[in-house]
Amino acid sequence: MSPSVILGVSLVTFVVSLALGWAVACCTTRQLEPMLRWTRRLAPHRWLVLSLLGGLAAGVAAGVSLLRPPLPRGADEFSYLLAADTFAHGRLTNPTHPQWRHFETFHVIQQPTYATKYPPAQGLILALGKVLGGTPNLGLWLSAGLAAIAAGWMLQGWMPGRWALLGGLLVALHPKIQLAWSQTYWGGDMAFAGGALLLGAYPRIVRDRRWHDALLMGLGLAMLANSRPYEGLAVSLPIAGAMLMWLWGHRRPAWDAVALRIVLPLGAVLLGTAAWMAWYNLRVTGDPLKMPYAVHEATYGCTPPFLWRTPGPIPEYRHEVIRRLHVEVLRAAYEIQQSWSGLLRVKGTELLIVWQFFLGIGLTIPLAGLCRVPLRRLWVPLATLLAGLAALVMTTWANPHYFAPAAPALLLLVMQGLRHWTAGARQREHSRSTFVRALVLAQLLSFPALAWFHITSPPHPFAAARAGLQAQLERVPGPHLVIVKYSPTHNPNEEWVYNEADIDGSAVVWARRMGWGADGRLCQYFAGRRIWLLMADETPPRLTPHPPPNGFPP
Repeated sequence: MSPSVILGVSLVTFVVSLALGWAVACCTTRQLEPMLRWTRRLAPHRWLVLSLLGGLAAGVAAGVSLLRPPLPRGADEFSYLLAADTFAHGRLTNPTHPQWRHFETFHVIQQPTYATKYPPAQGLILALGKVLGGTPNLGLWLSAGLAAIAAGWMLQGWMPGRWALLGGLLVALHPKIQLAWSQTYWGGDMAFAGGALLLGAYPRIVRDRRWHDALLMGLGLAMLANSRPYEGLAVSLPIAGAMLMWLWGHRRPAWDAVALRIVLPLGAVLLGTAAWMAWYNLRVTGDPLKMPYAVHEATYGCTPPFLWRTPGPIPEYRHEVIRRLHVEVLRAAYEIQQSWSGLLRVKGTELLIVWQFFLGIGLTIPLAGLCRVPLRRLWVPLATLLAGLAALVMTTWANPHYFAPAAPALLLLVMQGLRHWTAGARQREHSRSTFVRALVLAQLLSFPALAWFHITSPPHPFAAARAGLQAQLERVPGPHLVIVKYSPTHNPNEEWVYNEADIDGSAVVWARRMGWGADGRLCQYFAGRRIWLLMADETPPRLTPHPPPNGFPP
């Protein structure tokens, strides 16, 4: 999507929603007053507020999913679903399959074990939903509720309760966060919640020096390390610097109290997190210091994830579609950014997408109110935001959920701007208050419209085709083996070959075609299954019976 299209869509959306919000704010002033008084009475009951925010976010996510169930489409989603299925079976990883070469796919490692390349946080929350409710979708709803609770709790540490309640509502009913993170398996809510816990614990520790706030800070760091470790490290550095300045500044607290109440519980959580990550890496990769992501990149990658690194040699790929993704798509994106013009064009577009995802014009305007806030009250979230942006622009490619660890700092700055917008001369207070109400109502009222558009729009053709064929085969007496054949011009972003954690126990097994000899050995291994050949690039994809193993030439 070009920058002009992004700006045009944002402007049209803002004008329409603001006009509607302004009309509601002006015409229902008297009707809104009882609600505002009720929120003022509710705001001091902090845990009740957080429970309501979490329930609202989870309930909205569940309602949208029930009206239009999520269908996995991207390679990342299938990889996270593999992690969820693995954890739901009570395992950290899976043994390498004897026919693993037929099952090679994107974002999954086959050696030394069969597992996702990603950190485990998103897979764990999806697995929790699968264990508790029989579906990973429940994990999406739980993570949406957790993100709203963490956002409200963070804001309660920085501003009065009614503003924290409003900020939590903006997260619970944020169109992009709800419809992108809680309706797909990509993730984002877990990293957002981790960043919110980290940023919300800091002022409480400085002000109250309570041990349970240190535990929550450690929990936030653990969530970041196991969801978005690179971006999580970047946003943690400003908080760490602020903590050191507090500990060693001229108003430093008594060291014995801090050691017992802060350092000890925080250190215990961090030590436990390091031990867990080392154990997970050991089980998956055989090395406690080597993450699965590193194994995947050493096996398949030829494009550095960071712009300052040089590309590595191109590996020998066993499958053309995997080679095309890594060489013709990912490496090409890196090479475009080696010139200043290409770098500015790509990074400018990525930052515009992130801006549209989290803010748009409607939530950008309140940032003007920050000029009324003293810098000493802003520098920690501002430094956290800048660290997140710096981490984002230094990667070879970026998506909005990469920015999730720094998004709570952006939310905090928006709410501080809204809070101070009405400060000033009394004769201007009413008009500014009406404008703020219109902005907030515009943001909240945009969610039902975008949710209805999401629910009524047709699913992506590839996602619908693969999910439909999977369901169709599961209804046919089986089990089944589907050998997938691609055309030379196949789109690598539409990958059919993904499997569950227990491949041999799956009702449907998806495999790559590798030639008569290799396919014959694969069919002999799965001799008890009905064998199919899928012509994936025909319209529609065509499924036909495959020759039996004894029909293969020697």
